[in-house]
Amino acid sequence: MDQTPDADLSSFLKPEKFDAVIAAVLKVCEYMQCTKTEPAKLKMPSLTLKLGHALRKCCTLLVNKALRGNNAQLESDPESLICMLDSIEWKKKVSSIALKTIISEKTNKPDLIPLTADLVKIKAYLESAITEQSDRLYAESNAENYVNLVDRIISRIILFNKRVARVTRAGYNF
Repeated sequence: MDQTPDADLSSFLKPEKFDAVIAAVLKVCEYMQCTKTEPAKLKMPSLTLKLGHALRKCCTLLVNKALRGNNAQLESDPESLICMLDSIEWKKKVSSIALKTIISEKTNKPDLIPLTADLVKIKAYLESAITEQSDRLYAESNAENYVNLVDRIISRIILFNKRVARVTRAGYNF
């Protein structure tokens, strides 16, 4: 990487700086080398993908600036870098690692489910709250009481649907 503290972004949007850009993106996103048991991965895979898109946008802006100034040299460098970003090399060295990391994190994420006792408590609370709010609505019909009742009923339906979805995913058929 160039040790130029006063360099602007356009000085890196050149084909000859492609390897330095890849190294910088991997360093910022904390690339971890593969081992015998673990594949290569990134600590911040979504940032990696966002940086790739941001680099393309910066190149496009630089091309537009060059077109306005009729500067062919300034135009060709970012266009070439866009081609390199779209190449198999960027995909192999950066994008594919990020996507594999994202997929691995999703598939290996534990499915945390609440305790049955907690669900029973929520269900009992919602049922008593629905009864109480219904009585309030019958006693005094107004928009606030109606909205509160609807909120509690929707919460109860969501809780019921979560239970049904979990049982269905477990393989039980009704």
